[in-house]
Amino acid sequence: MEDKRKYPRFKVSDFNQLHGRMTRWSQDDKKLVTFGLGGCGFFGVAADPTCQPIRRVFCTFQFETASPSGSSPQTVEVQGNLIYLQTLTLDKREIYYYGIEFLDSHRPLVKPIVETLETLAKNGRIALA
Repeated sequence: MEDKRKYPRFKVSDFNQLHGRMTRWSQDDKKLVTFGLGGCGFFGVAADPTCQPIRRVFCTFQFETASPSGSSPQTVEVQGNLIYLQTLTLDKREIYYYGIEFLDSHRPLVKPIVETLETLAKNGRIALA
């Protein structure tokens, strides 16, 4: 299957420095699993009837960066569109993948995070999704 994404995404489900959530209309039971300049993806264990494609969503990301005085969390709020909702079966249990595309005008807000993820990927610390 050919990847149709314009921007690569990184696997961030086990990357403890980046946390994200869909806000406003969405139930808060989703885990951020992929992230890139073009968008992100969340897994949820329960169907969210308020989130159906195509819908504007608001996401908040907290990225912890190391500094000489310790870790310093940065919070970024961006808007995007829920482009697809995919139901998957994992261990005989249904889970839901929410694919979000960031608005073009909001991509500069996440660019510093993506640049850090690119460096980590080059060093083998995280993988491409």
